[in-house]
Amino acid sequence: IWNWKPIRGLVRIGMQKLSCLLSVEVVAAQNLPASMNGLRLGVCVRKKETKDGAVQTMPCRVSQGSADFEETLFIKCHVYYSPANGKGSPAKFEARPFLFYLFAVDAKELEFGRHVVDLSELIQESVEKMNYEGARCRQWDMNWGLSGKAKGGELALKLGFQIMEKDGGAGIYSKQGEFGMKP
Repeated sequence: IWNWKPIRGLVRIGMQKLSCLLSVEVVAAQNLPASMNGLRLGVCVRKKETKDGAVQTMPCRVSQGSADFEETLFIKCHVYYSPANGKGSPAKFEARPFLFYLFAVDAKELEFGRHVVDLSELIQESVEKMNYEGARCRQWDMNWGLSGKAKGGELALKLGFQIMEKDGGAGIYSKQGEFGMKP
């Protein structure tokens, strides 16, 4: 019932909206078994709750146990949050999960595992780091173990985000404690 759009709209009353651009630099699938050499692979990223707006890399052939993508994908989305109330309770971000997975272009039946990252948690971490250390987190290196035929291999990605508001999202970083964080 919570995925029904009218209900989501009612829940978001009083929340603020951030327009974000998620960037995913797909580095490589590495340490793959020799049996995968010659197989064409791709990486897909999409919002977890819908298949609409999915983006994927160009196919890359596995050679010597590695598929080097070196491609950056972008997804525009919105993240909703309730600002801190000034009484010590921190801002609450609505979860914005994204699904990441490696797939075989010519053998769709092969599964290599799926991984979920919540963009709202990355934003929260960036705000906390700004409030505590004075510097924003701009990039996260992620390495995930693969399963199935690719067991023992890993997918290497670099994740980042950009606030797409007129001020570049400076408002969420400029007021210490705005999200209820202690400076």
